[in-house]
Parts: sequence; structure tokens; C-alpha cells
Amino acid sequence: MERQQDDRKQLLELYKDLRVTDVRDGMDWVGYHGFGTVHHDVKPLWRTRIVGIARTARYLPYEGPMPGKRRKNIRPG
Repeated sequence: MERQQDDRKQLLELYKDLRVTDVRDGMDWVGYHGFGTVHHDVKPLWRTRIVGIARTARYLPYEGPMPGKRRKNIRPG
């Protein structure tokens, strides 16, 4: 765990003076076109500068019955 924290600190230190566009251009240059790209409709809620490690989660749709609901309690329509 300690090593992971050190690695993250080192990465943040390396990237601290770079703009997102600098990193994006570098990724394009080495052939990572489309990796790490967000859809153009995604916009920030407010202007700020945030620096840190991002964590991505993938959620799959749930196709089972609603938890806590019984079929007899659900009205049709």
C-alpha cells in the first residue's frame, strides 16, 4: 500500500505542470487515439482546478426484481 501511495505521488508530481491538452496531445502522438476521451456533451458543473488520481467504475444494469418489493404489491400499468 505504501508503494502504491508513493507511485501516485510521483505521478502527480510529474503531471502537476501539464494541462489536460498537453497530456491528450502526447497520448495521440504515441497512438492512443480515443483512449481517455470523454464525450463532448460532458461538461463541468463549475469551473475549478482539481488534481488527483481518478477512479473509474463500471456499473452493469440490474435485471432482477426490485429489492424489497413483492410482485403482489406492484400495481399493473
